[in-house]
Amino acid sequence: MSKLGLSLPTKTVPLCTNLDLVERHEKLVVELAEAERAQKLDKRENSPVESIARQIGELEAQMRASTITFTLSALPKKIFAQLEAAHPPRDGSELDRAYTLNLETGIDAIMAHTAPPTIKAVTGADGQLIEFSGDDWHAEADAMSNGQWTAFASAVLQVNRGETAAPFSAAAYRKTRPSEQS
Repeated sequence: MSKLGLSLPTKTVPLCTNLDLVERHEKLVVELAEAERAQKLDKRENSPVESIARQIGELEAQMRASTITFTLSALPKKIFAQLEAAHPPRDGSELDRAYTLNLETGIDAIMAHTAPPTIKAVTGADGQLIEFSGDDWHAEADAMSNGQWTAFASAVLQVNRGETAAPFSAAAYRKTRPSEQS
């Protein structure tokens, strides 16, 4: 236990499990733009704009409902260093060398780590916990696209090597700062 009360940083990664809807969404977005253009020129009363917009909204709601959120935690530095040593950079990989880690195998090893766990929690869109641990990681990672997996890789690197100071939001500060007319 830390004498200073230190806690390890955490980061969330959303993962939409129903991305096959994206193709239909993209087609509808194009149809909507075309229908809006036609409506400006024609001013028809039976324009399909609202119907297409509703369909887009329904697809977006379906994708939101199928989005799960992973909460990841940094590992203590000794454990992270052990995983780096076990997964050294590949010869000829500048990216591996820059991160001092074989990104291909090291990220998955970090995600699969269970004591302490990198994956702190997985929640559904409804906020309910989903039973999932590092033991489950490899099977799911193998089913992901490279883009989906890269979101986790980026988060793992950021949470383990990123900020050590409290974050600051300029937008929130602007909305809550004391009035200058006090």
